[in-house]
Amino acid sequence: MDGKDDNGFKTCWKGYKKQGTKVKGGKEVNNCVKAGFEVEGDEELQEKAPPGAKYERMVKHVKKGYSKDGELTKKERGIAYATAWKAKNKAVKEEAEKKESEKDEGGNVIPHR
Repeated sequence: MDGKDDNGFKTCWKGYKKQGTKVKGGKEVNNCVKAGFEVEGDEELQEKAPPGAKYERMVKHVKKGYSKDGELTKKERGIAYATAWKAKNKAVKEEAEKKESEKDEGGNVIPHR
C-alpha cells in the first residue's frame, strides 16, 4: 500500500481507524479515531476534573479566569479540565520518577533514614 486510502487521503496511524472524513484547514481529511472508540454523531463527552479537591479548585480558578461575562465557551471549559488533567498526570509521573530514583543499581528500594 502507498499510504493512501481509496479516496486518495493519507491512511490513519497504527492503532487508529478511519471513521468518515472531516474538514481541517479548508481540506477534507480522514477522521481517524483510536481503534475501539466509536464516535456517534455530536456525542457530548463528559468532562470532569481529576479526583481531589486540589484539581477541583484548579478547574474553578481557570474557569473564573476565562469567565469575563459569566459564560464559558466549550473550548474554554475544555481548557480548564485539560489544565487540571495535565497537572495530575505530571504529578503522577514525577512521583513515579522519584520512586525509581530511590532504587539502587540492583533495583532494590533504598530505605529512607
